[in-house]
Amino acid sequence: MVQWVCATGQPEDARHPVWSRMLSGPEQARASRFVRAEQAEQYRTSHVGLRRWLGEQLGVAPAALCFGQAGQSGKPVLLPCAGHFSFSHAGPAWAAALGPASSGPVGIDIECLDAFATADPGFARLVLSPAERLAWRTLDATCGARALARVWTRKEALLKAIGCGLRRAMSSLDVGWAGAPRTLVAADLDGVPCTWRVQDLHGLAAGLVGALAWQVSEPSIAVAAARSFPAPANPGPRLPMECLAHDTL
Repeated sequence: MVQWVCATGQPEDARHPVWSRMLSGPEQARASRFVRAEQAEQYRTSHVGLRRWLGEQLGVAPAALCFGQAGQSGKPVLLPCAGHFSFSHAGPAWAAALGPASSGPVGIDIECLDAFATADPGFARLVLSPAERLAWRTLDATCGARALARVWTRKEALLKAIGCGLRRAMSSLDVGWAGAPRTLVAADLDGVPCTWRVQDLHGLAAGLVGALAWQVSEPSIAVAAARSFPAPANPGPRLPMECLAHDTL
């Protein structure tokens, strides 16, 4: 079963000595490189939350979790391989997905809807496939922003699951923005066609939009929300192109 969670980091998590000791040396070093204190705090709290959630799901002490990178793509992985996971954040909100080691890879993405409010046709061309672009042009500004946000999160979740990130053009994929889950075929890193499932994350706080993607290897594989905490009504705008940073631990 693929589990997912969306939560809001609490500042006291990063400041509490017990929680802060969960973070590894590389995590502490990366947090110290943020120019803005707010960003450093959000990084620490999201990673403390990620470790606590993964530890609970895997039955492992949060501080004992080790993260590495897979292959040339640099996709974050758990060491030793205890399952497939993915991580995303938007302001103080963060999300994670976890699938069993016996299943295919997973990807998750959340974004602030406000970041898409002023998207122009030039940006849409980078994100939408030709068919999606034709349909998007018929929408008004409000519906267009939400549709673009849904397409972005679906595609980023899928590209994270594949392991290539934004190295593959989003416009080469067609996922649509209809509410129903989507099954499609896309090549993996070796160029082998694989079947993937993409669906929106439901129950998120106002101002957030998200999606989950995973490789379909077993027809009976299920998806469940392990836990969903409320996020702030307005987590704050975040430019979508900043997503490259939060796919690396």
